[in-house]
Amino acid sequence: MDGQAGTAQLDAATAASGGFRQLLRLGFSAHGLLLGLAAVYLGAYQVLSLAVPGVHAADAGEEMLGIVFFSIPAVLFGLLTYSFVLMAAVEKPERPIVALFGNLKAVLTDPHRMAAGIPAALALVIFMYVFTMLKAAISVLVPFSWDQTFDHLDLAIHFGHHPWQLLQPL
Repeated sequence: MDGQAGTAQLDAATAASGGFRQLLRLGFSAHGLLLGLAAVYLGAYQVLSLAVPGVHAADAGEEMLGIVFFSIPAVLFGLLTYSFVLMAAVEKPERPIVALFGNLKAVLTDPHRMAAGIPAALALVIFMYVFTMLKAAISVLVPFSWDQTFDHLDLAIHFGHHPWQLLQPL
């Protein structure tokens, strides 16, 4: 569902019920396709971890919690950066720091944005978890068969020396 249609549904829900639960329910509904894809991606990884020896699923709760604790500061930093650029280029307030944190507070306390953002953030955390686990499993799924070839190529390019041997004195 496109963003405008999802936002229109969320606005209609607010007018009808006025409750955050209803907004959140419609947010999950608006992002149903994204959440469904995340669930399929997670399910496929779980099947892969059962089918291929050496590929194992880490404790999902612990891993996702780590991703959340990394993602929240990253999202806040991105939001601050976006707000700062918008403020510096367009708004140009007299007190920029106060305006910057006021804008951040307005975004984080807006129930429409939170109801639309929470399901998308949940899907993103699931995608990041599976991506991290798949990346860790690359050596099991496709062994590093090119390592020796690249090592010989490094020696040929650098006249019989490894690159680290040439750079270490510097």
